Amino acid sequence: MTTVESEFQFSFGAKGSVCRLTVPVSIPMSVSVGDLVGRLVNAHNLPCYVEKDLHNALEKFISEETTKYHDDNAADLISKIEDGSIDIGQMADKWNTAFTQEHKSYATAKQSNDEVAFGEVYHQLIHSAALDTLLNLDHSYAAAVEEIITHRDMDLTKLQKRQREKMEDAVKRLGTTYTDEQVNLLAAKHFEDTQVKMYTIEYSHGAGWERHVHSCTIIAFYCAQMKTMHNLRLMCVDVLDLCRHKTLIVGNSIVPSPQRLQTAMSLYSNSISGLVLLVDDRINSYTGIKLDFAGVCQLSTDFHFPDLDTQLRVIQQHVLEANKNRTKKDIQASGSDGENTEASKVESVTDMAVSPNLQAGDFYITRHSSLAEIHTVFHLVVDENIRSSEISSRHPTIIGLRNVLKCASQHDVLNMTIPLFLVYEMSEEMTIAWCLKRAELVFKCVKGFMMEMTTWGGNDSRTIQFVVPKSISEDLFMQLSSMLPQIFRISSTVNLTRQK
Repeated sequence: MTTVESEFQFSFGAKGSVCRLTVPVSIPMSVSVGDLVGRLVNAHNLPCYVEKDLHNALEKFISEETTKYHDDNAADLISKIEDGSIDIGQMADKWNTAFTQEHKSYATAKQSNDEVAFGEVYHQLIHSAALDTLLNLDHSYAAAVEEIITHRDMDLTKLQKRQREKMEDAVKRLGTTYTDEQVNLLAAKHFEDTQVKMYTIEYSHGAGWERHVHSCTIIAFYCAQMKTMHNLRLMCVDVLDLCRHKTLIVGNSIVPSPQRLQTAMSLYSNSISGLVLLVDDRINSYTGIKLDFAGVCQLSTDFHFPDLDTQLRVIQQHVLEANKNRTKKDIQASGSDGENTEASKVESVTDMAVSPNLQAGDFYITRHSSLAEIHTVFHLVVDENIRSSEISSRHPTIIGLRNVLKCASQHDVLNMTIPLFLVYEMSEEMTIAWCLKRAELVFKCVKGFMMEMTTWGGNDSRTIQFVVPKSISEDLFMQLSSMLPQIFRISSTVNLTRQK
């Protein structure tokens, strides 16, 4: 809204003479009359006894000038409508839009989807008397699924043993009893039998806290920029232990673990727990830690989100589209000899084979309700040179970690678990010097990212857990524990415990 300046005059007697105050006042006013009176008294050193009269005079002046301002605007608009300068139909549409948006009774109600409605209903149920019933049902289903998976693994082990013995016998008698074609057919049959076994178990699965922490350091980090306290935790633990439900036996009965209760109560809250899982560039669950993680997910049916394989299939489709767009941008950024040549290159992207794989620093997200302490998993892509001692804060994985924390900050993921060394297993090149250098890099980068959270829109108190491999020495762990408060400039350690 535009403003105009009007001259306000006020006269008052002082020491036998008449004083006059003249100041410009913006109409319409953006501050209250009381605030403006206070500013005038302080700015012009006015006596206190004129304050009431000044307030009354200024209030009357502003009321009259504001009315005049609106009358002049209305008269100007009417004259424009009369001479055809303004289309009356457009003006009516603007008034209609403004009216329906300002008045709730006329505004169109926002449609809520089934997923949001389900989350709200579940959150209410889990905080009601139905908690025990839901928790016991969830536990009984999980126990049944775990039993199925256990039997599957046992049957698969027996099947693979029989197949191996039969294949070894066939290879020994190759050329006498068996031909090359027969051996190939036998191998194909073994593969088919294994797939049939897996499909049967997976189909039935789809239909239907106690944790040993070797070492733990906890400190509190106060971020002056955010004026909030953050918890930082250093743990020596297998990262997948945070996802596994442990069997809890009371007396002779197996009861639901406390982790299952905690997960259920915070599932649809604004305090979600996330995990950074380091993966390769292929979106599947066939190898390495991806296979182990998929196995953990299979141990309990997820009743809130699609199963892991379904989520990965959807992500793969998005990756293909993203890679296509990324290829177009790379072609445009690389330049060309002419506009037609560039256009033809961009158009040819739709015809060329687009890679289904990701790049180092990319990440994708899966959601889970059946894991022990984790709701959201950020699958961060790393490459082979992650074990190099020369990586810096500009390495794609570090930049990817920043983007993960930014995404978490913007979506209420207040508890994050990060592998401190950016690897899960110790190897020969990971000397003490290597570990300390890598830990210092990650600590400092995460500290910088936390400072950035004010610009990301997140100022809630957060917990960040740094995990290191279980095989590290006690001496190295203590050095890492000492490094943490030094980098985050904490004057004293709040809590230091070691459990065995």
